[in-house]
Amino acid sequence: MGVIRHKIWNEVWQHKGRTLQIVFIIAIGAFAIGMIIGGRNMFQARAGESWRASSPAMITLAVDPAVDDAMLTSLKGIRGVEQVEGYIQTTLEWRLAPTDAWQTGGLIARDDYTDQRYNQSQLLSGQWPTRKVFAFEKGDDTAFGLQEGGVVYIRLNDREYTVPLGGVVTNLTNLPPGFGGTAQFYTTRTRLGELTGSTNFNRILAGAPVYDETTVTAIADRMQDRLEKQDIEVTGAAPPPDQPRRVADPAVYYLQSSLDSIFVIMGLMAGLALLLGLLLVYNTINGVVSRQVNQIGMMKAVGAGSGQILLIYLSNILIYGLLAFIVSAPLGVLGAYGLYMFFINVFNITPGPFSLSPPAILAQLAITMLAPILASLGPLRTAVRITVREAISTYGLTVPTGFLERLLAGAQRAPRLLLLTVSNTFRNKWRVLLTQATLVSSGVIFMMVVSTQQSVTYTFGDVLFSILRFDVAFQFEQPERIEQIEALTLAQPGVEAVEMWGLSSPKMWPADRPQSNEDQSVQLFGVPLPTRLYGPHLKAGRWLQP
Repeated sequence: MGVIRHKIWNEVWQHKGRTLQIVFIIAIGAFAIGMIIGGRNMFQARAGESWRASSPAMITLAVDPAVDDAMLTSLKGIRGVEQVEGYIQTTLEWRLAPTDAWQTGGLIARDDYTDQRYNQSQLLSGQWPTRKVFAFEKGDDTAFGLQEGGVVYIRLNDREYTVPLGGVVTNLTNLPPGFGGTAQFYTTRTRLGELTGSTNFNRILAGAPVYDETTVTAIADRMQDRLEKQDIEVTGAAPPPDQPRRVADPAVYYLQSSLDSIFVIMGLMAGLALLLGLLLVYNTINGVVSRQVNQIGMMKAVGAGSGQILLIYLSNILIYGLLAFIVSAPLGVLGAYGLYMFFINVFNITPGPFSLSPPAILAQLAITMLAPILASLGPLRTAVRITVREAISTYGLTVPTGFLERLLAGAQRAPRLLLLTVSNTFRNKWRVLLTQATLVSSGVIFMMVVSTQQSVTYTFGDVLFSILRFDVAFQFEQPERIEQIEALTLAQPGVEAVEMWGLSSPKMWPADRPQSNEDQSVQLFGVPLPTRLYGPHLKAGRWLQP
């Protein structure tokens, strides 16, 4: 066994370059997968914990006109309703300095921020909104430059106000700035009444003792029926804003589907990187076995069995895997935490304490110890099946004569160095094929990533702006006279064209079933014909006709 141990140690230590190459090839793939699994697990755990801690509402309704306290109280008597809460959500314009351009933002007003039942906001620093002091959403300092202790200029109902900012608040139902969310401000219901003249609620939150989609949907139907009997229009308002619903599972974070898609793509890329690395491991081990055919023959000639030969090379591979795990495990932990913090900031979630992901570490251990063995099964099988006669009669150059060999033999005037180079390159055709497959696959992956990035940039750049050919868009609260607005707009310097579009939000349902409360709302645009500011990209059919 001393000779075997010396042989194993010699293969690892005396060939440091090869050892480092194999170790880092394995470690890179294991690190990528461990980082993604760990980052995903840590983020999903924290996002789910934070989401559930905010007591998400099972039912979220937007009402028009807004309702008063008496109507809100009457909804509590509906069968199945556990609690009902109302708040006010509106929009405003804001800017940091009197000379800045106005930006659109959101404004939320509640009765009492210290007594919230559903969709709870959390105070991170400073104070809750009080009197004339507003609070703003976490992350808006980085995204929009808002500062706790500073001031912001707002415009509501054509009147401007200077508002101090006294606190930082987080509410997970708001769309994060990284996903296109606007600046979000918070105030009291009393203060909003002073600013707008109305303290009625336009958002209603409700819940049931236990979530069951059928049961909760029935409760939402009863609430909607009662409101509609009072000529109050009701629509769903549960996040996300682009797909509002009446009913939502409080245990499921509403951006979970977006997260799953991101991690699937990242996991696919990591898996491809690991696969390419294993092809290189296969080629390396295969090359080692090919160069040591005579050594294998000598060992067998002095009595070594196939099991001992297998033990030697298998031990080498396990050592490579162990070294790769030692390299990849700490890097994977750090990478997972970095990925976790990246998504925490993008999704505007308050981070939790540092933690390890046991599944990620176990996955790295399995990859580093098992994947190299699986990749080396072919070369190992060749090594243990070599006979003494084959080993002694092999000089490394005896290969079957093929078309290439005959062609090179006939090239008498070609430089001998060139002939030797070509012959050595293509002598082992299987190895050449694997090398080319690795290189080609790497190029394909690179082109796939770059092409996807360019396609997204082109779609949301050139294509989008070729469809929407305007630079400024305004939405009016009430219908306005087309001729009057167009004349006022064209009178402004620099305006080349103006169009008035109609905008409506009807509900849509299949023609083969009756209308229901669960029908989805769609946005319907009415454009003037001919239009200069909309460029249709038709996939089928025809364009609109007057």
